Amino acid sequence: MSSITVTAAPTTRLRLTARGRRVFAFLAALPVVVALALAVVGGGAALASSETGAPADAFTEITVMSGETLWSIAEDVAPGSDPR
Repeated sequence: MSSITVTAAPTTRLRLTARGRRVFAFLAALPVVVALALAVVGGGAALASSETGAPADAFTEITVMSGETLWSIAEDVAPGSDPR
């Protein structure tokens, strides 16, 4: 009769060094950082628009005198419109 010896396969645990943990954290955080960077850069692309259809670069220069209010200036600039 022959004898058969069965040995269990060695079990290994994944061990991360301090450097490995830093690399893993960096790789895990990279998509979040890229998404935030794109949101910040793309968020500055908002353009002013006008409800009246006038071009956004058509501005009126106004000199504010003592005692004038924003409400009175708005009424002077567009008398037929709501000053709000």
